Formats: sequence, C-alpha cells, structure tokens
Amino acid sequence: MPLWSSPLAIKATLLSPDGGSSETRRVQLPSASIKFGEAVKLLSGRFGVSIAEKATYVDEDSLSITVTSDEEWKDALAMGVLNFQISKVSKSLSDDWEIVGTQAVSSQIVQDGISWTSSIQFWVNGEEVVVQNPSPNVRLLDWLRDMKGLNGTRAGCQEGGCGICTVALGRFNPSTKSVELVPINSCLRRLCAVDGCHIITTQGIGCKDKGFHPIQSAIAAGNGSQCGFCTPGWVMNMYALLEKSKNPSAEEVEQHFDGNLCRCTGYRPILSSFGTFAKGGSRCGEHKSVMHPSALLDRATEPLHFVDSGTGEEWYRPLSLEQYLTVMSACKGKTLRPLVASTADGVEKYLTKPGQSHAGTVYIDISLLPELADCQISAEGARFGAAL
Repeated sequence: MPLWSSPLAIKATLLSPDGGSSETRRVQLPSASIKFGEAVKLLSGRFGVSIAEKATYVDEDSLSITVTSDEEWKDALAMGVLNFQISKVSKSLSDDWEIVGTQAVSSQIVQDGISWTSSIQFWVNGEEVVVQNPSPNVRLLDWLRDMKGLNGTRAGCQEGGCGICTVALGRFNPSTKSVELVPINSCLRRLCAVDGCHIITTQGIGCKDKGFHPIQSAIAAGNGSQCGFCTPGWVMNMYALLEKSKNPSAEEVEQHFDGNLCRCTGYRPILSSFGTFAKGGSRCGEHKSVMHPSALLDRATEPLHFVDSGTGEEWYRPLSLEQYLTVMSACKGKTLRPLVASTADGVEKYLTKPGQSHAGTVYIDISLLPELADCQISAEGARFGAAL
C-alpha cells in the first residue's frame, strides 16, 4: 500500500482509436491520495490531449477493470496497481504539448513587464534538446529514462541518499569563463531546473557499440561491479571527480564517494578500481572528457515561467531580486516554494501530512539570483547567500 502523502509514479498508456497502444509515459503523481478527476487533468497535461474520465487496468486474474470514480481509483492504487490504460477525447490541449527538437524555441509571455520564456534548452550527452512548457513535477531521472530511453541512469532510493541515479551536470560560469561540472542526483533535480545545462550520463561517456570509457573498463576489470545496479552512479561520480582533478590523490578518491551506496557491500574492489586513476596509479592520465557543446558557452540566460494545467503547479526562474519580488506579489495567496537544488524532496514525504497535495504550488528557482549567490566577509562577520 502506498504512502498516501508521498509522490507516486505510475505508467499510463494512451490508446489509439483502434485500441492499439500508441504512447506510454511515466507520470509522477503529486501524492497517492490525488483524486481521480485531478489525475485525469494531470494526464491530459502530460499527453497534450483531453483524456476521457475512464481508466482501465489488468488485475491479478487477468481481467480488465474499469476505473471511473475516486473510490475505484483509490482501491486500484491501494492494491499496488501502477499501470493504466487511458483514451483520449477529441478536444486538443496543444498549449500543453511537450516539444523536443534540435533548435531553440523562443516562446515568451510578457507579464508585469517581464518577458518570461516558456521553454528550456539544454544538452544531453552533447545533443541539444528543447522542451516547451515542462511540468514542474517531472524529474530529470524520469525524463531521461522515459523520454530519452537512457535507462543506464537508474532509480534507487529516490531520496538522494544512494547515488544510483547520479549524472554529471555542466553549467557555464561567467565569472570563471568555463564550464563547471558536478555530480547530481537526478532523482531530486527537476527537469525545469536544467535549462542551459549539459547533462552527461553513463551511456554518454561510453558503451559497448562505441567503446567503453576507461572508468567503465576499470570498474569491470577490477570486479567492482557485482549485481551492477549501482555501478552507473559510481562511474558518473568518478567521472565528475576526474573532470575536476585529472590527477587526484588516493585520499581524494576515497573521500569523494560518501554519497554512493553499494548494497552488495563491494566497496573494496570499487575503491581499488578507481584508485588506479589516482596520482601514481596504473590508469592515471587515461581519463577522457566528453566535449561540451560550444553553444553552452555563449548562451543567453532568460527568466522562465511554466504552468502545468493538470495540477496548477507553476515554475518561475527570476534573474534578479526585483523579478523575484514581482513573482511573490503576483502569486500572493498561493503556496510559494523557493528552491535551489530540490534536495529537500528526498525527505519531504516523511514530513508532509497525509493527503497533502502540491497542486497549485508555485516553485521559484532562486539559483541564479546574484544577490543570493555570493559570500561577503567584513569586520562585522560573514554573510552567505541562500543560493550558495
């Protein structure tokens, strides 16, 4: 039985008119207690079409069960049903379509004197991606697996505690005039928050067809992969370390992995394998970098605003305190949630009340506010910005 106050991921298959399977998507419900009508609105927003208020699933006796009410929906979720079939009606919701392309789309809406852009542009393993009006509740992990088919990035604890879902995120720093790359938990990072970033996954650094990366070869040769489920996360964390330091010390390697867990307790062979890249090791200097797209270096950053018509959730990314205060004023009376990296999502389910929903929440990404991203030292003491 699910925790009713916790988010819940389901898979919905949108049937074509002839009854065949036309499209399947993984959808993150704000909570397991969401009402059926609200779930239908959420699915409509994700698929970009108007969904009929009816869903079906196959039970343990291989019978097709129909859901049309809140009680039937709750019973299905209580029994652990996570796969549903839905159908569409004729009304189109083209405003909520998710568009993936190779050229940036500049869709701007002027509100309160601010030109808000309604699309994000980023790169995955060097490939440019544009998503129009992404939903604030879609995680990077789910998008990589379900939309891009990059299943090498795996879901573990989904709380940011095991490191299995680790990918590398690169962002251009105008102060240093370089791309800074860090490992992140893709289960906590929302898709809305990767605008202007380069996401690198384990399949992006090497694979069987194109050849394995030295890190991948090392952990395999050193028997550092047992069941293999956590291996991609370890590999990407090590990749991020070598991007930061080409010749790390043995101690740096050992201290770098406090965010990765191995349920097979295979830490010694993992450490030994990665230790070969340390200064004086047999693989020191063998690291190969994935080139960052040149467009990442001169891309203009714009304020963002997205709306999920299914849940009423909104996402803003202001670029100044003035814009931030404008958003605060415009959204007065709504639930506001400023955030930087969404790390609180990992423990939120233990702190929320049963039945609590995020519908209508306004998320404000404050990560690029310069006033909150600096550190000032003076005779009076130290002042640290909230977005550091």
